[in-house]
Amino acid sequence: MKSETLVEIGDLLRALRKGLDLTQEEVAELAGISRPRYREIETGTSAARARPPW
Repeated sequence: MKSETLVEIGDLLRALRKGLDLTQEEVAELAGISRPRYREIETGTSAARARPPW
C-alpha cells in the first residue's frame, strides 16, 4: 500500500520536473540515482533517502 504522503511528495516532484521541462532520466542523473529508482520515488512506491556527503 502506498503512503499518502509519499504520493503527495511524488506529485510535487513530478510537477516541478515537468515545469522545468526535464525528463525522469535527466532528474535521476542530476540526483545520482537510476531512472527506475527515481520513477519509484515519483510514483510514491518508494521513499527517497539522503546519503551523507562523506
